Amino acid sequence: MSNIRTALLVFVACSPLAACANNDSALAVATATATNGNFTSDQVSVSEVNRGATTVNWKAQTPAGRYSCEADDMVRRPHCVKQ
Repeated sequence: MSNIRTALLVFVACSPLAACANNDSALAVATATATNGNFTSDQVSVSEVNRGATTVNWKAQTPAGRYSCEADDMVRRPHCVKQ
């Protein structure tokens, strides 16, 4: 019983860390990187974030225009298309 309780505590403690990989600031950085824009992530406004089991999709407003973006759940290899 003790091992199950320990495993459950570790799982609960680590679960929020997985969400950190695709928070809005990470999505803003991914947008600035994927668009090769002449702007920083601080100039990106992220909205309409849809997180799935293996992907994340979002809209981003940048100084260069509005983009529709997607990446895997860890926000690797982001891809953005100007709208």
